[in-house]
Amino acid sequence: MKEYFCIASKFAGIFNFVAKRAQVVFITIEYLMKQLIVPILLLISLNLNAQKTILLLKDNGKNVSEMDSADYVREINRLDTNKYELKEYYKNGNLKRAGVVTSYKPNLSFDGAVVSYYKSGGKEEDKFYVKGEPIGEARVFYPNGKLKKELVYFKKGKDLSDFSEMPCRLINYYDSLGTPKVKDGNGVYLWSDSVSTEQGKYVNGFKDSVWTEGDIKTGLVYEILFNNGEFISGKVRDSKTGKIKRNFVEQKDPMYPGGVMRFRKVLAKRYIIPKEAFKNHVSGRIILSFVIEKDGTLSDVEILRGLGFGTGEEAERALKSLKKWSPGELYGRPVRVSYTVPITITTP
Repeated sequence: MKEYFCIASKFAGIFNFVAKRAQVVFITIEYLMKQLIVPILLLISLNLNAQKTILLLKDNGKNVSEMDSADYVREINRLDTNKYELKEYYKNGNLKRAGVVTSYKPNLSFDGAVVSYYKSGGKEEDKFYVKGEPIGEARVFYPNGKLKKELVYFKKGKDLSDFSEMPCRLINYYDSLGTPKVKDGNGVYLWSDSVSTEQGKYVNGFKDSVWTEGDIKTGLVYEILFNNGEFISGKVRDSKTGKIKRNFVEQKDPMYPGGVMRFRKVLAKRYIIPKEAFKNHVSGRIILSFVIEKDGTLSDVEILRGLGFGTGEEAERALKSLKKWSPGELYGRPVRVSYTVPITITTP
């Protein structure tokens, strides 16, 4: 599917589980924040000083430690205490993306103009962001330089779900030769390449009626019913037999075996307060981030805030010891989802 989703999440649920040790030490998993991961997130730093961070990434969003394994490089330069200049480069040296972010851990939060480029050097997309969300006019281009889409993003409403697409209205859509297919928000959108196909109708700038999205490799067709841009229902059909394999909702959260209650109980049980933390009477909050991959495995565990004395490392160990999750889904397809887990510990 070639529509690029602009996805963000601001979900928070309160946990209040206490695991006692020596009758005076407890761990409280206070809340869990999740964010749908757009490709290119959650990275590992290879070179960090007061001014610059260099990161190596795969196209699927995973971080790597070897240049030979990377698909591109991200360079982050501190501008001031609240802003960083971000530049990404293909391995051929061409610029991939450039903009300013207010934070880059665990996720990127852009602010201002952001421009993306094709590997060949041509412009792919330009957008404007405010507090991590695209706002206003945006343009997408073909590799040949022709304009592909013109659209307008607007602020996400509170009633939208965590995994919803960032609200936008399509103004115009052109084929690679410049012929308009959707004009002033009305028309039929058609897309196909060696991986996928997509077809549907736009009415007044929003998806409407039945859209079909085909996966060429699996032979599955995802049929989604929209009404004025709002998701109504979805189903997966076998393109060869025509049979419906299953229905799906707009989004499905990742799920730990046994549910969230089981997750927090097991994590608290697995966590063992380090001896040095006891000796030094360490109390406070540790913050970890991690990713639930499309296959349910856990990756990219990172200590965002530690208390020293091995407390963060122990939290990382406990988290990595947990079972696989059922992956999250968006429109019936598995997606990567990031979570941030604060863990509070108190010692006498």
